[in-house]
Amino acid sequence: MNNNQRKELADVITSQTIELFKVMFDADIEPYMNSNHNFNDDDLISKVTLSEEGFEIVLKFVFPRHLLVKLLNDMYGSVMANHESAREDAICEISNIVCGGLKKHLNEGGHSLEMSLPSIYCPYKTQDASDKECLKIDFFLLGEAFSVDLKMDETP
Repeated sequence: MNNNQRKELADVITSQTIELFKVMFDADIEPYMNSNHNFNDDDLISKVTLSEEGFEIVLKFVFPRHLLVKLLNDMYGSVMANHESAREDAICEISNIVCGGLKKHLNEGGHSLEMSLPSIYCPYKTQDASDKECLKIDFFLLGEAFSVDLKMDETP
C-alpha cells in the first residue's frame, strides 16, 4: 500500500470512528497513528474482512473489556454492561459501522468489496508498524486506548 492509500484508509477509518463515538456514546476520542500502545490477552477483539477478487482488507478492533463496560454502563446500566455478550455485541456493532463506512467509501471509488460479518477474534497480535501493508490507529477515550488495525493483501 502506498502512502496515498495509507493516508486515505487512515482518514476514512479515523473519521468514521470519531463520528460513531460522538453519535453513539456522546464521546470525544483522539486518534494516534502507530502509538504502539500495548494490549493484553484479556482485551476483546472483533475482526471484519472486506474482499473482492485479488484484494482483501482485514480489520481488527481491539478494546479493553473494562473500557467497553464504561461505555455500556452509560447506555444500559451496570448489570447489562457487565455481561460478556453485551460487550461482544458492542464491539461487533462498532466494527460493523466503521467497516461499513470504509466499504462504502472504497466501493464508491471503484471497488466491489464484500464485507464479512464481524466476529470475535483470538488471539491478538500487534501489527508490525514497519509492514507497509499494515496500518494501526490507536484511539484514546477516558484515558484508555483502543485500536483499529488494518492489513491489506493484494494478490495477482
